[in-house]
Amino acid sequence: MKKRLRKKLHLGEFQEMCFAVRLTFASPEESTEGDAFWYKPVTAVEANNLLILGMADDFCIMTDFYKMPDGLWKTATENDRHFMKDWLERQPEVQSFTVGPLANAWRIIPQD
Repeated sequence: MKKRLRKKLHLGEFQEMCFAVRLTFASPEESTEGDAFWYKPVTAVEANNLLILGMADDFCIMTDFYKMPDGLWKTATENDRHFMKDWLERQPEVQSFTVGPLANAWRIIPQD
């Protein structure tokens, strides 16, 4: 397949990878506590050059897809998944969570 078509279809080196995150809060959300909690993951995710798509208890994490100086395209990696998993484990507000596998952001992400 030609490079131009791979880029248009987001395949091969042009795949934009993301992963789904689903979480359950330890206690029923109070509106002020729930709002305050979301500043924490947004700050942590943005500090690692990632983006959150969606909110509430079910969202995706991906990168702002761009070309690096070395010519490679930046996309979400296993390291990003591990970072998010480790970060969520340290949050007292979170009772349980799942971090899904890497998936092509331009394809449907399977839901449980």
